[in-house]
Amino acid sequence: MKNKDTKTKLLVAEDDNFNFILVQAMLKNLDIEIIRSLNAELAVESLKNEERICAILMDIHFSGSKNAFEVIGLIKSDYPHIPVIAYTATYSDFEIQKIKDLGFDDYISKPVDKAVLIQKIKQHCKLENDL
Repeated sequence: MKNKDTKTKLLVAEDDNFNFILVQAMLKNLDIEIIRSLNAELAVESLKNEERICAILMDIHFSGSKNAFEVIGLIKSDYPHIPVIAYTATYSDFEIQKIKDLGFDDYISKPVDKAVLIQKIKQHCKLENDL
């Protein structure tokens, strides 16, 4: 287990407390620190202030704030090496295609399957395969 100052970090941009706590609980056995941003704009600020962020799990829609579609270009232009995983309750082919077209590296559908979430975080954060 790494020291908290040197631990790999996952940035979770999620405004819904229940969804954030659920993600946090599902990933509790991974050797990773989870950082939360309450909206897409704060996620951009977190990238400026935090080191060792291995990936971003980003909700697509935020109430009263810019959504992920509005900031993905900025994130990918300034931080092209950090994978951004869309986290969405929308299942439409149109939105999934939009996610891909705008530059998200992957997506996870809500309600999230624990095994899928762990697999994608391990893959994008290049974590060990065993817990």
